[in-house]
Amino acid sequence: MAEHRYEKYRGLRALLLTRVSTAEQAKRYSHAAQERVVKEKLINPLGLQLVDTINDTYSGLEYRYRQTLGDILRMAEEQQFDVLVMDVLDRGLGRRALVRELYQMQLKELGIPILTTDPEDHEDDDSLVGQVMRFFRGYKAEEEVADTVRRTQNGKMEKALGNPEQGIPQQLIGTGFRRYGYEFTRNEKGRQSGFKLKLDIVYVEADGTEWTEVKVVVFIFESAANGISTHQIALLLNEKGIPSPAVTKGRRYIGMREYPMWQNNTIGKMIKDSVYYGEFRQNRTALVGRVPGHKAPVRRKTSEDEQIVIPVPAIVTKELFERANRRVAQNKQLATRNNQYSKESLLRGGFAKCAYCGCSLRVFPQMYTYASGEEVVYFYYNCTKPILKDGKCSGCSIPVDTLDDATTEYIFEKIRDPSEIDNTIAQLLADNPIVKQRERNQKNLTEIRTRQTNLRNNFNQLMQEGNVDKGTRDYFTVQLQFLAKEEQDAQRELNDENAFQKKYYKLQERIAAFHLQCETWRKQLDDPEFTPAFAFKREALLFFGISVTVRRIGEKPRHDFHTDPCQIVELLLERRVQPGQAPS
Repeated sequence: MAEHRYEKYRGLRALLLTRVSTAEQAKRYSHAAQERVVKEKLINPLGLQLVDTINDTYSGLEYRYRQTLGDILRMAEEQQFDVLVMDVLDRGLGRRALVRELYQMQLKELGIPILTTDPEDHEDDDSLVGQVMRFFRGYKAEEEVADTVRRTQNGKMEKALGNPEQGIPQQLIGTGFRRYGYEFTRNEKGRQSGFKLKLDIVYVEADGTEWTEVKVVVFIFESAANGISTHQIALLLNEKGIPSPAVTKGRRYIGMREYPMWQNNTIGKMIKDSVYYGEFRQNRTALVGRVPGHKAPVRRKTSEDEQIVIPVPAIVTKELFERANRRVAQNKQLATRNNQYSKESLLRGGFAKCAYCGCSLRVFPQMYTYASGEEVVYFYYNCTKPILKDGKCSGCSIPVDTLDDATTEYIFEKIRDPSEIDNTIAQLLADNPIVKQRERNQKNLTEIRTRQTNLRNNFNQLMQEGNVDKGTRDYFTVQLQFLAKEEQDAQRELNDENAFQKKYYKLQERIAAFHLQCETWRKQLDDPEFTPAFAFKREALLFFGISVTVRRIGEKPRHDFHTDPCQIVELLLERRVQPGQAPS
């Protein structure tokens, strides 16, 4: 029997290390398989005393953050074993060549050699050749993994982008849970490739009203757009008894003991998800890598330019999506946490700004004690005086009652006479010559078709007279092709104009609704028995988009009111058409 190459370690105490990268990998190259090979080639032939076995599950490229290797160093310092045995270095210590060599040197300083089943590892060779060979094999292993990762990422990218020229559609990447309101479509291999609407009935109310996941999504977005908070939407859904996403998806969470209910954070995430207006965004996060202080690899949010947009069936319009998100953001401004005091303040939440630094004014109480000993609390809008480039902001302050009363008067003026906003809308409409542009495009298209008809008639007459040579035929052919291209372009512009005109009519309906709301409020204000409540003023403040800029005492005017574009004007600005520019 030939002498074993590790004969000098016969009978020593051995610690066995095995590693698999993932649970999936363990099915093909398990801990048990590694233990069997090591026992067969090292432990049994050398009569080593196995003191312990450590089964590690970690990526071979993440050497520095492996808790297991730290535990092995601690055991080595305490002299709990004499040799560390494993299948191969790549499997036991990972694929990072340099850091693997440094770890091996730490063990050698503690008198612990490493033994593997592969002689090509040179794990016990302290010569220069042995060190070079270990480093070279580790570097090669790193390159193999890097190539695998690169090929995998490129393959995923191609799947997400698709190939329209070859008729290959875009497909989803990954195997995560479906979005509420959708179910997966699958490709010929049975893998998830896209979304389709999930129209199964999930709940039937006592009055017979049927609810599908799609109907629930529409209800959530419409409620949010109408100003209902995410907390209230969750309460409404729970009161109706509609099953939550966790129920309809069949998901259970660790520590879940009660029946899963609708939560406001779940609704908040749904309202922000672009998939509901038809755009599934792939690659919303990107891997940064290992960061000190974090156990798991860190990921960052990507920009829209880095993301891949995959079209899916829309449940709501993009307009409703934007309105819902805009109103949710306003609700956050008006949340109780932004008003820590009992005083109702109309402009809390960022509607009052400092004229010098632009920061939002916050409400603070100020205690005054009169000579009689009576204590009275007054409330002020105060600037927090942030540090600016040129020094600290000098700040400003104004009593809450003073500014709120002035704001209330301004709101009532707008309700009784919304002419300023009417003028803004009229100006925007005047700057968008939709009708004139459409008339020009229609006239241009008619002229092109007339020229086509005349050219064909002339060509037909020459053909009948027999006076058409090859040059003439080529001339007419080129001219007709050119006119056909002009006709196609003109028709496309006209179609775009028609689509824009439909949006224009919708805006007209919104303008009418705007005036109807003002008329309703005017009637209320004209009623001598009507007392405007705080909620009434707040709603009008948001409706008109009013904000206030405040200055210090002694400066005039103390405050300026601004009426930012309301939802109607915002829509006009978004769809504004400049002269000579095709509508989008």
